[in-house]
Amino acid sequence: AEMAARLRKERMERLEAAQARSEAQTQSTGQVPDWQTASESDIASEILAQQPSPEELASSQDRFQAQLSGQWNDQVLENQDALSPLSRIMEQIAILEEEKLATNIRMDEEFTRRAELEERFYEEKRALLEQAATEVSAAAYGDFSIGGDVAVNGQKK
Repeated sequence: AEMAARLRKERMERLEAAQARSEAQTQSTGQVPDWQTASESDIASEILAQQPSPEELASSQDRFQAQLSGQWNDQVLENQDALSPLSRIMEQIAILEEEKLATNIRMDEEFTRRAELEERFYEEKRALLEQAATEVSAAAYGDFSIGGDVAVNGQKK
């Protein structure tokens, strides 16, 4: 808890320092630098002004060295109680992902079955329509008589 508070404080200090440098440069020049029209020396001075301070460098080096020490893992293990909610959440996320995958598989199977049914119904409907077209055509062409009488709905006219 102390380490997290210290890291948070250091981050806030770095953000405030960077913001102060940016504001100071804006106030000194009266404008925000235009990177497209600025000279190379202006760009170089702006970049050098954004470099971290020696205190920030020392702080980041200390954190890095602490992570390299053998005690870092001990500190992590000591904080395992604080990290356990995170592991439970990750387990719940894994369970949700598995459920999502299973649902997607079921949906794919249902989609495949539905496509097969649609194909079957289409074939049956097509066969019925073709049969009806054949019957209508046969009736229309077969009912013409030589004398000119045409049968409509089974009655000669």
